[in-house]
Amino acid sequence: MSIEVISAEEISNLLNSWYLQMRDRNLEKAHQMKVEIDEKMMKMEENQNVLLYYSLLELRHNLLMKQAENAETVFSSIEREKAETDHVLEYYYHYFKGIYCYERKHYEEAIKSYMIAEQKLTFIPDPIETAEFHYKIASVYSHHLNVITSIQHVLKALEIYQTDENYRVRVADCKNLLGSNNILLKDYERAEVYLQEALKESQAVNCRETETISWQNLGWMYSERDMSNEAIHCLEECLPWMIEHKQLYYQMKTMYLIAKENFKLNELSKALEWTEKAEGISNRISDQEYVSKLHLLRAKYTLGHDQYMSELEGEIPILKKCRFFGTLEGFAEELANYYEKEDNLEKALTYYKLVITAKNRLNLKED
Repeated sequence: MSIEVISAEEISNLLNSWYLQMRDRNLEKAHQMKVEIDEKMMKMEENQNVLLYYSLLELRHNLLMKQAENAETVFSSIEREKAETDHVLEYYYHYFKGIYCYERKHYEEAIKSYMIAEQKLTFIPDPIETAEFHYKIASVYSHHLNVITSIQHVLKALEIYQTDENYRVRVADCKNLLGSNNILLKDYERAEVYLQEALKESQAVNCRETETISWQNLGWMYSERDMSNEAIHCLEECLPWMIEHKQLYYQMKTMYLIAKENFKLNELSKALEWTEKAEGISNRISDQEYVSKLHLLRAKYTLGHDQYMSELEGEIPILKKCRFFGTLEGFAEELANYYEKEDNLEKALTYYKLVITAKNRLNLKED
């Protein structure tokens, strides 16, 4: 009895449909399609390009489903077996590698991969794919504190998304990112306009995830403006969805900000309670950046100033080793200012140099 052989073209068409479901964040449908495709892959005629395409989409699926270990396994396999291929697959390889590096907080590597993918973007005729790319690269530039470049990319994405009513959620996502970038620029009035628009847009289409991010960004903005009560209100609005959907990273980040604002309000017991909750998550998910930030937040408000500076100095090598240059820049500047006031100019100069190093690395310049 002969075994049915499925053509590579049929599988390729299924893979295209699967990717569209992932791109549009239809998680349940994407999972169902993966099950269907996995069964058919066993019967596909041999075709190395289609096998690579499947592996790349499997990587994207694992990242989308927050399956970090599976993503690492698939990525390692792709790195071992990848060979020369066509422009489209080269685009997806570098684009998904950028997403993979971004999820692992390897922002420099992510940007480098995205920049290679951008050279291949002309081979992808779909305007929504172009918008997705610009949104993704804008996100990593924002995290890398290269704000102006991030804004340039997110405006390109927004222009495309606004032409299609089916992408109102992505319009809200873009406005959230524009709001975040304007917080980093300390243009709080403009940030608030974007974030309120993102909040209304996400509520209009009943997207709880994007609404949650809007509330969190508003909380962060009010925190930066030292409007602690307003910040806490917004941050507490976004926690229920995060807890319900087990979004541990976002829970930790939100709890950190709530703790910080309670410290500012001298609500010590509340602040310590939120700090402990956030520390529990940071240890659970092994997020070294927030392990350090939470340790230093506690030290800043419970120890004397000199002792806090000593604790801060102890965390610097860890942040440097992990290449958290955005966090490193701010803490190094604190130490530089401290030692300058102490007339310890040698140490002050050391930390001012570290500030410059961090700024250069954020702008992808070598020392």
